[in-house]
Amino acid sequence: MVQLGIDLYYCHLNNGDAWRAYGGFGSGRKWPILFAGIVLGDTSMQNPIETTGACCCLTGTVNKFGEDGHTYYGLPTVEYPDGQPLWGQDAFFDYVDWWVIYETQTDVHTYGNDFIEDMWKACR
Repeated sequence: MVQLGIDLYYCHLNNGDAWRAYGGFGSGRKWPILFAGIVLGDTSMQNPIETTGACCCLTGTVNKFGEDGHTYYGLPTVEYPDGQPLWGQDAFFDYVDWWVIYETQTDVHTYGNDFIEDMWKACR
């Protein structure tokens, strides 16, 4: 995972908007970078570039990472525990909290398995 984060970090420095939110696919590259930055104590990796100029058919500025561009968000309303500021996207965490609360009110097994449920309840 650390090597993946290192590789993705250096790719993100030069790939323009290649990882922006393209309708739901291609997400999942930000966390390995943050994780590697935490493990290695590298503040540059803990603070990857957040936005970039748009290429192709878009103009202006877009989120660098797809996972930051899929959730619309208004004003912050929730305080989060330590760790969240590295992600830098309150919208993502608010949506996940909402989804877990919503799904636990249905018959769907929200967490996927008991390990994930136990980790969520212990760490969130």
